[in-house]
Amino acid sequence: MNKTNKNFLFCLFITTLIMITIYSPALSSPAFLTDDNALINIPQLRHGINLNSLQTIFTPGTHIDFYPIRDLSYMIDIGIFGAPFNGTNMFVFRLHNLILLLFSSYIIYLILNVYCSNKFTVLFLPIVWLINPFHSETWLWASARKDCLNIAFTLL
Repeated sequence: MNKTNKNFLFCLFITTLIMITIYSPALSSPAFLTDDNALINIPQLRHGINLNSLQTIFTPGTHIDFYPIRDLSYMIDIGIFGAPFNGTNMFVFRLHNLILLLFSSYIIYLILNVYCSNKFTVLFLPIVWLINPFHSETWLWASARKDCLNIAFTLL
């Protein structure tokens, strides 16, 4: 294993440890915003992935928000883990958001590793980016999944 791979694994471990330490207490708290409760009660999302729901989320004007990729990611969560119909268990939605943010921090690490010669900067900036308080709303608010997806796809 070369030095770059060791640095990457170190960054992966440290970033994941910091993320778990900081964010885990709020993972299982109930939905606290009206948007979260309204979102998880959209009929097209409550039934997981099926042809009718897919057609609905990819058709503009069928419901209040037109974010088909966000809605598809919710449908995947609901299809695999079931829906928190009363908004009391938002764990899966928040965990998915955290995984997207963690993935984005790894992409930032990889980009910095190519363009920056200072290894401390390469390891430090993705961690600072991940623990930035600005991201609290992004991962805690289930409706902000569009922001997590936007960051991940933009960095790719």
